[in-house]
Amino acid sequence: DNVTYNIWWPGCDYVTSMQNFTDGCLEPCVDASIMFDMQKLNEELPSKLVSYPSRTASGFETVQLQGLWLPADASKFPGPRPRIVVQHGFQANMNEFRQQFVAFILRSLGFDLLLNNFRDHCRSDHSRERVFHWGDAYPFDTLGAWDYAKDDPDGLLGGSMDASKVGILGFSKGGFNTLNALGLEGEIPGVWVDSAPSEPKTVYGYGLELFLKG
Repeated sequence: DNVTYNIWWPGCDYVTSMQNFTDGCLEPCVDASIMFDMQKLNEELPSKLVSYPSRTASGFETVQLQGLWLPADASKFPGPRPRIVVQHGFQANMNEFRQQFVAFILRSLGFDLLLNNFRDHCRSDHSRERVFHWGDAYPFDTLGAWDYAKDDPDGLLGGSMDASKVGILGFSKGGFNTLNALGLEGEIPGVWVDSAPSEPKTVYGYGLELFLKG
């Protein structure tokens, strides 16, 4: 429940105390009071680390993943509540500001969330390759999280949920793989993608341009 003041925020750099927000470092985009609301919600509502496998697929290694389960306030939003898998982007994980901030917004609106980590990221297990990709097995990591959020096989999320009530939200590379997951799984009712490239070479080309410029 202390992640709000233990991560990097744009405009504020790495913060170590809630008081770091009082100098207006997030303004004009975000008022400091919102960060205090976010911290209050994180302290009041439960959170839980959960483990689950990536979806099994021919030609791809199945890896044990770990994500963060963040339910909405049951006293304000009696269940069953719709669920959303949040998929991080390039060189990110469940603990970084984009995932944490959107989790605060969506929990406040009554959604239960599963913040998923790709293989080789954060608390998820390493693959044999231990190589960062833009596609490859990643859609099956996202689908493994979606399967878990939908089926609740361990009985930790409040029971299984109809597929029509479980969506996915992805940022950047996570958005790219969210679209791939949507193409692979026809029961996903809807997705939200933020800043997803249309194809990986767009990102590689931009990175190469920066590299050549020194």
